[in-house]
Amino acid sequence: CFFSFQRTTMKTIYFIRHAESEENRRLLRWVRTFRTLATGAIPSPSDIRLAFEMCRITENVDSPLSAQGRDQIKDMRKLLDKEDFYKKSGIELVAHSPLTRAKETAQGMLPAHAKMEQLDWLREKKLKEWFVKEPFLDRIRQVEEWIDQQEATTICLVGHSQHFKKMLQLKRKFGNCNVMRTTYDGTWSTDIELVHKCERQQEPMWENAAPETAPHEEVCNNASLWQCFLTHLCSGHHKTL
Repeated sequence: CFFSFQRTTMKTIYFIRHAESEENRRLLRWVRTFRTLATGAIPSPSDIRLAFEMCRITENVDSPLSAQGRDQIKDMRKLLDKEDFYKKSGIELVAHSPLTRAKETAQGMLPAHAKMEQLDWLREKKLKEWFVKEPFLDRIRQVEEWIDQQEATTICLVGHSQHFKKMLQLKRKFGNCNVMRTTYDGTWSTDIELVHKCERQQEPMWENAAPETAPHEEVCNNASLWQCFLTHLCSGHHKTL
């Protein structure tokens, strides 16, 4: 009796987290405000103002890029062009999240002739998916199945921190606009390489974060969850939870 096994072709996958968004900027001020309060100090007025702008829900659902985010894209485009990254990497296909910050990052960092596809499964983690995890995990599996189905063997995904973090089982988030690389053959390689680093960062990046920054990551995750909750509640979408 003979059995045939179909093996997934080994593929090289590049990951790019979107450039800094206004939501990222507010979230960082939110974290900094409450960390400052926890020490007994008084946060700066600008930190307090931006922290409480987290309730500006309609903007946070599909948050636009911040001024720094736009500068990140310009910096990285210059770097990637100088290094002839797109040609040397052999990227055959780019897939990006439908959210504005990811789409604009893909279009800004990569050349206009790059073959791009919008992939709804790459959306960032939604509020209900913090509580009911299966839909989020299903979306990750859908992305993996999509990768399997492509003829391209070198693919670039442009998306979001929580999505990539869960997909690759990481302890830290990617920095905004960082270019990462790993391989996929039905399972993800644990060898994840930082190919190009964006120097304009306001939050610690997983690949070089010291152990003492781990609480910051947890605070950011909790703040993200509460921000999602406030977003739904204040926008009147809470009936859909």
